[in-house]
Amino acid sequence: QMMPGVEITADNLVILLPAMSIEQIMVAIGGIPKSEQVPMDIKGLQAMCGEEAMAAIYDYMNEQLMLMSVDATNFPTLLRTMDDEQFATFQDKLYELAPQMDADLESNLKLLGDAEKSTPASVNFYAVDFEAKEYLVDFIAKYNDAASKEDKLQYSDVVGNLMSSVTIIVDAISYVLIAFVSISLVVSSIMIGIITYISVLERTKEIGILRAIGASKKDISRVFNAETLIIGFAAGIIGILFTVLACIPANAILRSATGIASLSAVLPWAGAVALIIISMVLTFVAGLFPAGIAARKDPVIALRTE
Repeated sequence: QMMPGVEITADNLVILLPAMSIEQIMVAIGGIPKSEQVPMDIKGLQAMCGEEAMAAIYDYMNEQLMLMSVDATNFPTLLRTMDDEQFATFQDKLYELAPQMDADLESNLKLLGDAEKSTPASVNFYAVDFEAKEYLVDFIAKYNDAASKEDKLQYSDVVGNLMSSVTIIVDAISYVLIAFVSISLVVSSIMIGIITYISVLERTKEIGILRAIGASKKDISRVFNAETLIIGFAAGIIGILFTVLACIPANAILRSATGIASLSAVLPWAGAVALIIISMVLTFVAGLFPAGIAARKDPVIALRTE
């Protein structure tokens, strides 16, 4: 009816196939009963085509089926085009989606995503920023709190789920970095203790002189504890200054690599103060043992030391 008198050959099949409707292709390959076939003058397509040509027809037909919307008019036709394996898979999927429901055409169409604008199956909201997203989430949560069980809204926060995944990854990386930093702090504390102990050995005679002129054991201990605290304070200040200076090239590299002008690494002042205090505490703890050794030295033996 569309192409009367046209004879299908291997040469013109590729040209005619895109011009045929999906119904005509299904008629030609025997996909629709004769009582419902569209009248056409194209005969013998299935008998004339070889395996390669028929495979091309089926591929084209599948592509067209993927572009079709399922509705009440074409749903029976699509069912008849399925082979036994496809229909069994489709039937299992329907049972999985609605195991306790009486299946009919209307319910099946609804499960397959058929919806009208007046009664949408789902609505997508695209927030302009994170503040607007939080407002939408809070609004839906308040609505669900006041709504009955049947009227509650089911929603999926895609951005929230994505950010949650990113947060988990960042936390994992942070824990690894914290582990490395902790190891370095332990090693540094041991080195500070060794340096303080060497200082005690080098100043043994001075310790004896201080004890001889009346200094108590606590006074000797306080001298070395004060020294370790000063070392910790100086080390913290140097570390903070180095971090502030390192942020300048780091920010330039980040902005150049990402193209985000507002992206910058900043050391908070509260964090800087906390780091200095931590540095002083660690050096103080590391120097307690050498300071105790210095305080327990016999002044007579210390004075004899060269």
